[in-house]
Amino acid sequence: DGGRQIVALKLPGDALDLQSLYLHKADPDIRMLTVAEMALVPLAAMEQLTITRPAVARAVLIDILVEASVGREWLLNIGRRNALARLAHLLCELHDRVSDIASETSEYFEIPLTQEQLADLLGLTPVHINRMVRQLEKMGAIGRPSRSLTILNLAELAKISSFSSAYLHRNNVSGV
Repeated sequence: DGGRQIVALKLPGDALDLQSLYLHKADPDIRMLTVAEMALVPLAAMEQLTITRPAVARAVLIDILVEASVGREWLLNIGRRNALARLAHLLCELHDRVSDIASETSEYFEIPLTQEQLADLLGLTPVHINRMVRQLEKMGAIGRPSRSLTILNLAELAKISSFSSAYLHRNNVSGV
């Protein structure tokens, strides 16, 4: 019917749908926004790996728990934050997550999302997303050459959205 809600964004290195290891049926529809390589691991092999390797089982469990934590934060984002705070929060999260996987930390990174996709992520219309992007530009928080966004003032984005990266549990993930 043309309606959709994007409920998660995966970045390079993120595992896809580890919950299916225990549920045996995947329920999400996964779409690629960019060219990507995926490795499919048979369910029986993953089950065997988690049984014989406790550290792998722990890593799978932590991934599932962090994904649930991010899902709760996204629910809060849509349910309780205004449009400007929603967008600022998403940009702060993406900055933190990209910084974790990038070899160099930079405030400049390309976001291969259309305004329509951002709208589907944030429960807004593409027109409203355009207004919020322009407002963040006017505030000096972001710049946007072509389809990329430059975070000019991360502290301002964090202030607008009351961003705290605690829900990403980055210290647990790196320790696995």
